[in-house]
Amino acid sequence: MKHKMKLLFVLVIIAIVAVGCTEDIENNGDNNIGVEDDLDNVNVPDVDEGEPIATVNGEVIGRAAFDQMLENYKMQYEQQGFEFDSEEGQQNLAMLEDDILNSLIYEELIYQEAQRSGFEGSDEEAQNEVEMLKAGYESEEEFEQILVLNGLTEEELKDMFKKETMMMEYIQSQMGEITVDEEDVEDYYNEILAMYEEYNATLEEPIEVPEFDEVKAELEMELREEKESQRYMELMDELMESNDVEILL
Repeated sequence: MKHKMKLLFVLVIIAIVAVGCTEDIENNGDNNIGVEDDLDNVNVPDVDEGEPIATVNGEVIGRAAFDQMLENYKMQYEQQGFEFDSEEGQQNLAMLEDDILNSLIYEELIYQEAQRSGFEGSDEEAQNEVEMLKAGYESEEEFEQILVLNGLTEEELKDMFKKETMMMEYIQSQMGEITVDEEDVEDYYNEILAMYEEYNATLEEPIEVPEFDEVKAELEMELREEKESQRYMELMDELMESNDVEILL
């Protein structure tokens, strides 16, 4: 679901950083710590949250998290061929910065509301997430080294996943049941069909349009995700209105 992707925003960044660290280890050879070394001897600097860029009910959101996410997303887009130097690129960058700032604010809002509402998250689900992430590495030592290089312990990572499950519990409690009527799906299909017919009129070889029954399930899923996204944004608007949010960026 789209709202879940927003909640996983920060966790995705952790994975990206982990991959980056793995690549550094592979590329720099002897200049890096081997997985066989004593991890207790690795000094990791304290994380500086940086200057405040927003506050949510007095809780500060620091620039460090914003900059980390921005750089990682820029890197992903640039790998796909996007450029940010042009005028259009600068406009896209500004929109990306807005999205990242909003996502950090939304996360803090949801976390605080989940706490106030008594949600606690699931230790079992959090541990399962850790184990799944750990399974992506060749050894326990490699996984532990990645945690150290990112200034994390396994327990802290588990706490982050538990926080995410707590937030999801709150979101699900607020979203309500999302339903899609078959009539809505048919109307959606007819809209797409009309666009295809208009486009096909310009072609020598028209594109074959699948029958309704062939794409019904896919269209229903698209409409449900659209409704979920709309409901999520309505909820975020409600939380922004009912909480003390100050943007300093």
